[in-house]
Amino acid sequence: MAAEKLVKTADLTAVREVDFVSRFTKDVKLLRDVLGSIRLEKQAAGTVIKTKSAVVTLNEETVGEGEEIPYNQVKYEEKDVGKLDFDKQSVGITFEAIANHGYEAAVQQADDDMLYRLESKLTSNFIKFLLTGTLKTMDETEINDFQMALAETLGLVQGKWEDMNKGYSQIIGFCNVQDAYRYLGAANITTQTQFGMTYIENFIGYSKLFLTSKIKSGKVVATPAENIILSYIDATDSDFYKAGFEFRTDGERNLIAVHVGGNHRTMVSELTTVTGLKLWGEYLDGIAVTDFKKGA
Repeated sequence: MAAEKLVKTADLTAVREVDFVSRFTKDVKLLRDVLGSIRLEKQAAGTVIKTKSAVVTLNEETVGEGEEIPYNQVKYEEKDVGKLDFDKQSVGITFEAIANHGYEAAVQQADDDMLYRLESKLTSNFIKFLLTGTLKTMDETEINDFQMALAETLGLVQGKWEDMNKGYSQIIGFCNVQDAYRYLGAANITTQTQFGMTYIENFIGYSKLFLTSKIKSGKVVATPAENIILSYIDATDSDFYKAGFEFRTDGERNLIAVHVGGNHRTMVSELTTVTGLKLWGEYLDGIAVTDFKKGA
């Protein structure tokens, strides 16, 4: 009979699974807090994500004294932007790596790498989506510098949201990190970083301005926080348990499923994750994308 206080393999893998799930879930919560009033929506695997465009017809009738002011007419058009599917990822620690560096060091490096990859993929896909935004300036005047682009983009979003008779609490912006620092110069600006994203708070009308190399120089993007949705698949909705697959989740939203196990055929300790997350915007024309003359 094994000693009562003997630490078994299952105990070690459980600790690693719990740690990874809690870290990922905590980071996603921080991301939601940073982005603002974004919605979290549970969807079934394979759901087609549909974004909207709102064609607004402004009321041009003269409103008489004491008469009710009619709303602007809004016609919605939908566009498919992809399916919400499971994303399966795995990272392995070889027998030799554990022997050379020790279990703790090897595990920490592998898990940190996996966490970074999962989070970076989510934000990278989100920024790619933002760049497809269709709200652009109709003025033929060339935008000559970064500050003008920030102001133009902010104004476009505010005007569109008001035309749609929708309220918003904050507008967030995204720009190239080098463009931002060229403009800021030696200014004493405090930046913060969450979920691998660096941002400035309360900057020229933006509640947060995100600085990223994932946006090319010469572009500024903005949208209200209320336009952003984080869709997810509950990792426990699948029947994979019936097929003998064992995963650990957080037991609440179940944003991620994690399994740790040793593959004796390859002598690799594997950490496998299953997620189904997508950040996107409900209104495609509620996302403004402005180009400006670089270096001006």
